[in-house]
Amino acid sequence: MERKFKSKILTLMPLCLFLSTDGIFSMQSLLPLLCMTLVYDCVFSNHRIKKDEGVVILVFLLISVLAMATNMIFSPDYLTNQSLIRVAYYGLIIYFYYSMTDLIYLEEDLLMTIYSLIGVGCAISFYFIFVQKIWYVNLIGTRVDKNFVGLFLMLGALFSLCLGLQKKKRIFFILCAVLAVGIFYSASRASMLYFIAAGIITLMMYAKKRIKTKYGTFRILVFGAFVPIVAALFWIFIKSKMLDGSVDITWYWNRYFVNGFGDESVTGRFVWWKRALGYFLSRPLYGYGIGNINVSGNSSAVAHNTYIDFLLDQGIIGFGIFLAFLKRSICRIFLERKELLYGVVFAVLIGIFNVSATRSVFLWFSLILLHGISNCDKENKNELTKQK
Repeated sequence: MERKFKSKILTLMPLCLFLSTDGIFSMQSLLPLLCMTLVYDCVFSNHRIKKDEGVVILVFLLISVLAMATNMIFSPDYLTNQSLIRVAYYGLIIYFYYSMTDLIYLEEDLLMTIYSLIGVGCAISFYFIFVQKIWYVNLIGTRVDKNFVGLFLMLGALFSLCLGLQKKKRIFFILCAVLAVGIFYSASRASMLYFIAAGIITLMMYAKKRIKTKYGTFRILVFGAFVPIVAALFWIFIKSKMLDGSVDITWYWNRYFVNGFGDESVTGRFVWWKRALGYFLSRPLYGYGIGNINVSGNSSAVAHNTYIDFLLDQGIIGFGIFLAFLKRSICRIFLERKELLYGVVFAVLIGIFNVSATRSVFLWFSLILLHGISNCDKENKNELTKQK
């Protein structure tokens, strides 16, 4: 019963992007799901906080109290009426992560979640392609940041690619192509770049497995010759659309190929990172508290880098907790050499380098899903990860 309930919660998480109440699709948009999970655990579930989980939550609360006390004495300007709310909110996120990963999901549970992710991504991709708006505007009229939309499309595209390679079904390659176009039209240059890099890693891992037989080698050579042709056709299609399109569409061409990666939105991040690291060095142990400092001046970003955000908010201790979450979610993937997922893991780890994802759905959904995939079948029979 608990597995069925929480697998449905996991499947619903991507769908909340259609109803996100803020501009960055943070965990705030999942507040009903978080509260439902908490109530379920209290009333119906046998879930209990384990010793190691309790230590993590206790340490998090301790460093949060220390940060607020230090601010109260030495930096009262860093305290706001939301400081305590942020701590409680983030504590709930940590509890939700542990609650969702303290059970073993079945393969069909995780496939439904991935299909939900891909379906949401395709719907948004068609929105970009046919409506041709620069920003994604969801069903309730909220404009969602292009980087967070792009990251979700990237994740769906990579899982489509993995399923296509694993299940040998063309439909997944078609969906991957639709999502790739969606990533491009999301205007998230980082997501596009990370998708290409992670896709290459995924294909290399697949080729490594298949090249051990003559037939497998032949298929890899044919596939390797086919990919550049598809890429060239895709480039011709995109270029014609860009140059002959409306003012909004030609904006994409300028963003990718004229402004490139040297405009202020990119170079400004180096300034923010340097400033944030300066703050961190002034209080390296437990930081300034959740969201009390925003060096970028952007409401959707602290320092525009998740790793630096953890150092700034929670210091070395909080950053260590974050690394523990990463280890818990992805360690088995490498230990058991589930190589087809290496590209997905790379995309998640490098994707959060470019955004402030400490409280985003993308980060916590990815960690929960990867943990579920790597633990759902200890005998390596799971279709998502099995070795052939």
